[in-house]
Amino acid sequence: MNNNVDDLKDPKHVLPRSIIVSLIASGIIYVLTFSSYFTALPPYDIILSDATAVSFVERVFSPLLYIIPVGVTMSCIGGASGNIFTVVQMFDVAGRDGLMPHIFSMRHYKSNVPSIAILFEIIISFIFLFFMRNIGKLIICVGMINWICMSY
Repeated sequence: MNNNVDDLKDPKHVLPRSIIVSLIASGIIYVLTFSSYFTALPPYDIILSDATAVSFVERVFSPLLYIIPVGVTMSCIGGASGNIFTVVQMFDVAGRDGLMPHIFSMRHYKSNVPSIAILFEIIISFIFLFFMRNIGKLIICVGMINWICMSY
C-alpha cells in the first residue's frame, strides 16, 4: 500500500487507517485459524500433515474439501495481482524521477494507466517463463528480484 501513495486521495488519513485495519484483521484471522486447527486436530496430526488446512477440513466437514484448492488459487492470483500493481507503480515512479527511462512514466491519455510499464513487466515475465523451465529456480529468482527492488 505504501508504494501506491500517489493514487490515494488523502494518504495522510487513508494509509495509516488501512495499515491498522489490515494488521488487526490479519491477526484476528490468523489466531482464529490456528486455534481452530488446534481445537479440531491432535498435535500429532498437525505435525504429520503436509497440508494442515486439508486435514482440518477432512476431519470437520469433508464435503467442503474442494474449497481448499480454490482458496489457495485465489490467494495466489491475489498475490500476483498485488505484485503486478506494485511493480508497475515502482516503474512509473522510477521513470518519473529519472531513475529509469522516462517512457515508463508515460500514462494512457484516457485511463491514466501506466501502460508502457505494464507492457514491460509482461514482456519480462514471459522472458522469465520461457527461459527458466525449473519452477523452483523461477520462484527463487523472482523472490530475489522482489527483495532487491523493494529494498531500494
